[in-house]
Amino acid sequence: ENIRVVTRVRPMLDDEPGESFVTVVDEKKVEVKSHSGVQVFEYDAVLGTASSQQDVYDTSCTNVLQAVLNGYNGAVIAYGQTASGKTHTMTGDDGVVPTVARQLFSSVQRRENDGSGMNFEISCSYIQLYCEKIYDMLDEGRSCTLQTGSGLFLSNASNVPVTEWDGMVHLLKKGEKNR
Repeated sequence: ENIRVVTRVRPMLDDEPGESFVTVVDEKKVEVKSHSGVQVFEYDAVLGTASSQQDVYDTSCTNVLQAVLNGYNGAVIAYGQTASGKTHTMTGDDGVVPTVARQLFSSVQRRENDGSGMNFEISCSYIQLYCEKIYDMLDEGRSCTLQTGSGLFLSNASNVPVTEWDGMVHLLKKGEKNR
């Protein structure tokens, strides 16, 4: 349960000829047709072409957000080839990142005001992995290095404190501009 792999099958684009080579078999399997035959892949969850951004959030993010609010590290990562729908899923209208951020700030405000004495510190990084290199999108695409030791750590990556939704939106826009 620590790592879940969810795949979202995007609809065919208008300018793509022919049929889709990916078929959703069920809620955990997809079938991929290629020149070498047909392969079936199994995931923790599969979201089909009719899935909404809310479906992605519900399936992929709610447990991660809850864990973060309970003091654990969490990440939601989009991976795939160019034009596979990563940017739309992560930052598009009602995408994962803005939805998680809104929920995070709302939950933190509730918890900080409930008399429990809990305090939260929120910071934002915006990194992109492209052609096996890591870039800091909050610092004009500066290169970052993955360090190992007692866990994984990105050296040189910006980590900007934010205290409200508007600050997060500003950083998201800055990161998008630098992509």
